[in-house]
Amino acid sequence: MSVAILHISGPQNAGKTATAIGFAEFRGKRPTYYLRLDTEREGVPALRLSQPLPVVVEPRRLVTRPGVVFETLAAAVGEIAQQDADATVIVETDNEPCFRHAYPWHARVFCLPPVSEPRVVFRTRDQIAKAVKELMEDTRSFAAEMFGLEHGPGDSSMLPAVESKQILEADTTELLEEFLASEVGSDITFRMRLHTDYYAIMDSDVLVLSESSGAWNGPAAETAGMLRQLLEMSRARLGRNVIPVRCNPNNAQSEPFRACIALIDKAVEAGRQDAL
Repeated sequence: MSVAILHISGPQNAGKTATAIGFAEFRGKRPTYYLRLDTEREGVPALRLSQPLPVVVEPRRLVTRPGVVFETLAAAVGEIAQQDADATVIVETDNEPCFRHAYPWHARVFCLPPVSEPRVVFRTRDQIAKAVKELMEDTRSFAAEMFGLEHGPGDSSMLPAVESKQILEADTTELLEEFLASEVGSDITFRMRLHTDYYAIMDSDVLVLSESSGAWNGPAAETAGMLRQLLEMSRARLGRNVIPVRCNPNNAQSEPFRACIALIDKAVEAGRQDAL
């Protein structure tokens, strides 16, 4: 066996910690470890833990910089692996872009609370067109947008930039059409329907439409419908299977939440096997 890492991310007040607790309780006597990871912004660490975690082993909170997330996690996971070679580790973060590809996650869950309108999550057509064009013209923008890298030492500033003035408009159009027709281009256009903070939805195994802070009614229900449609299109076009589940993580005994946790456990164990 091997260590398996479950990444639970999403905005604040989305039921992430409750989901972590539910997962740890579902596993029963099999020990589960927990790391809460935050970034340090302007010298002030954002240490947030919404509730105690009595069901996990040695819960820890870590603060890191966006450019060294991998190193911070690798050190912490390495310490756990020395104690338990078959450990299951939950890493909880907010939905900052720097966490999306910061580590080779074995399974990923995105928790989303009800939103006030679809545009909170979805871009407009004009925003999509502008963002795609910028990506094609600047590799630094591409790295920041797609992988959550920031401009600074050790991140996307190390990539060679191709400025707009270096590309003829005709060539840009032709390149863009060819790129968007490819599988990678299709993947990116699916993602770019969402605002950057919500890209992790497309990488997740389970999307928790969380009702821990309210119901998915009105405009929120419209957003949920749009997300389901987007995920279905992504499944048909790219073979990516993100399972949306509407449930309340604070109601641990409810059937929808128990079904959600079972899906998460299945994704974790599948990821563990794939890593062997």
